[in-house]
Amino acid sequence: MYKAVFSDLGETLVGFTPRTYEVVYNILMESGYELDKKRVYRAYAKVVTSNLYPGSNGTDMLDIRDLLYELNIYPKESLIRKFDGSLKSEETKFLYDDAIDFLEGVKSLGLTLVLVSNATPRALSTVKEFKLDKYFDKMIFSFEVGLIKPNPRIFSKAIDFAGDRAVHI
Repeated sequence: MYKAVFSDLGETLVGFTPRTYEVVYNILMESGYELDKKRVYRAYAKVVTSNLYPGSNGTDMLDIRDLLYELNIYPKESLIRKFDGSLKSEETKFLYDDAIDFLEGVKSLGLTLVLVSNATPRALSTVKEFKLDKYFDKMIFSFEVGLIKPNPRIFSKAIDFAGDRAVHI
């Protein structure tokens, strides 16, 4: 029987729009590249997860050149300029409809709830904005502990707190 639930934040409890890969996809389509949105997403996920490093400011920004190479697109300067500012635009945050029900359900079962997130320091304000902090027994952010998921050591921090009879959502 599980004793704890480890939950992610981004795209699990809180969503963001527009998603970075969607911005990339739209710019590439407008630039005449015919690509499948799933292909752009997969390339984005591969590049981001292979180049994430935690720091006090969160994780490193996406290097659009790396993503273009992954998509077999030569990163011409004229194309790179189209991305200037587009990837740093402010996202709209929203709480998924079932997030509170999920958190309250976990707590009603008497389970320990630990947030394990690769988020930037902005995530702290997001957690407070949506009043999610009251549900968590512990919050572990990659920028604070110097580890990025899926590195098992970040989960070890959660296990040290809540025990190993846990599931990650």
